[in-house]
Amino acid sequence: MKEGPIRLEPSLEALIMQLATQVLVELGQVPNPVSGKPTVHPERAAYALGLLEVLQEKTQDHRTSREDELLRSVLSRLSALSDSVTASD
Repeated sequence: MKEGPIRLEPSLEALIMQLATQVLVELGQVPNPVSGKPTVHPERAAYALGLLEVLQEKTQDHRTSREDELLRSVLSRLSALSDSVTASD
């Protein structure tokens, strides 16, 4: 039986994960999708982290508990990773 294409639903969780992936790419933790090689761009990582912080601020009191936990966890882990990567440069 042939299955149809997967339909992705836009959501706050998807947006959080998209931005988190961008931070990982910019910190060299995931290969750059264009070059296929890991590259480190701390300023770009900081920008994506800043967008996550803006998202946290602007969606305050409008997130589900699941969205809230995801956002807090992602910000905490990525901030620590960013500090670690930039400290080693």
